[in-house]
Amino acid sequence: MNFHNVAFADMFGLDEHWFKDRPSHAEWLDHLRDKRVLQAHAKYNLWKQNELSYYTDWPDDVPDEHWSLPDGRELRLVRMRDPDGGLSLLFGDITDQISMKTKFDALINVQEATLDKLTEGVAVFGLDGRLKISNAAFQEMWHLSDEVVHNQPLFTDLIKEHVALYHDRSFWQDMMARTTDTSPEVRRHISGEIKRSDDSILTYISKPLPDGATLIAWDNVTHSRQAEAALIERAEAVEASNRIKSEFVGHVSYQLRTPLTTILGYAEFLQSGVAGELTDKQSEYVFAIESASADLTKTIDDILDIAAIDADTVDLELGDVDLYYVLETALDYVATKAEDTHVSLSLNAHEDVGIMRADEKRIKQIVHNLLGNALRFTKRDGKIELGADGDEQSVRIWVKDNGAGIPAEQQPQVFESFNSQKGGAGLGLALVERFVHRHGGWVELESEEGVGTQVTCHLPRIASREGAEPELDL
Repeated sequence: MNFHNVAFADMFGLDEHWFKDRPSHAEWLDHLRDKRVLQAHAKYNLWKQNELSYYTDWPDDVPDEHWSLPDGRELRLVRMRDPDGGLSLLFGDITDQISMKTKFDALINVQEATLDKLTEGVAVFGLDGRLKISNAAFQEMWHLSDEVVHNQPLFTDLIKEHVALYHDRSFWQDMMARTTDTSPEVRRHISGEIKRSDDSILTYISKPLPDGATLIAWDNVTHSRQAEAALIERAEAVEASNRIKSEFVGHVSYQLRTPLTTILGYAEFLQSGVAGELTDKQSEYVFAIESASADLTKTIDDILDIAAIDADTVDLELGDVDLYYVLETALDYVATKAEDTHVSLSLNAHEDVGIMRADEKRIKQIVHNLLGNALRFTKRDGKIELGADGDEQSVRIWVKDNGAGIPAEQQPQVFESFNSQKGGAGLGLALVERFVHRHGGWVELESEEGVGTQVTCHLPRIASREGAEPELDL
């Protein structure tokens, strides 16, 4: 072993003294096996022989490999051949990525039952271009057989079915690109209308999902188009689409609450020791369950808040809010996470920043979501500043970081629901914008790629929806 970094040693729990004798590849594998760090193999010697064969028999195609460690971590291994005949092994921890995929799959199972109750045709395509989820309305609308849908066809295969009803192949090629291209510009949210060969009229929307998949929804508006003027019908279709989306998100979130509450309850029951004292490893597992449940609970609450705001059913509970106290407690709340990631926090506000008339719960959500978003995008040893100032009429609250920054082409979408460039559900800034607007304020975004980001909330000292800016030019 000619070289290793600190992350490699930490990943496998190896002491730096162990590397002094420059162990061989085989000795490293045996050492991991003895420490029970390596995944179990029924035929270990054969597996090890295969690993070492890369030095003498390098194949034309070497795919990435996943290692599942006994402690539950999932690693991705990339092998590269050195010019001198050696090997370079690159390991990455993808545990969180796989965990998020598992949660998403659970959500999909709930969605499938809900989707079939919709009259709109809904289809979800993966980045590989395959049909992952669809409902009965979609199948009926495009005359698809059960066999075709069951086999998860590629979008190219569906074009052969669709083109019989709508002949414009360039339209289908463009729609297919939106499901397989990773570019945010290509996959941006669009909507439109088509008239098919059977004289039926369909409206459609295409929207990227946080995990890389793409949702396409179709609505047959033939009868309403025949009965009403085009302008009136378009307005009603948009209203109906928004209502359906809000009801769909709210329904799915409520359906998740019951099993999630049960899981969290049992985890707390086990942690309390009522069922017997837990081992350290068992306590660690239970703590992981509680943490994951808390994260999912927050996501569900955020989804419900978004749905409630969009449905105009959220009323502010106004009261006197000590702004400095809110900022101080918010920093304390995220201090542990910041320490874990070696990010320094600072508060730039005077204790006499004053009292504002607002909904304290929503102001706290605004601050927490701003800090959470900054922590997600700030690298190790980065800096985050939480600040506030104001006068008799207004208040400014900002969070500034020296993280990766946001590319200019992505900035207009950062306040959209389910817009996420790095983990999470993509709801934090969407909630910030909505709650600030609800108080009669507006949000300002300043970001430069590679330099950092500052999000500033401009709020009235006394909450009033009439004071909100009609539109924001981000």
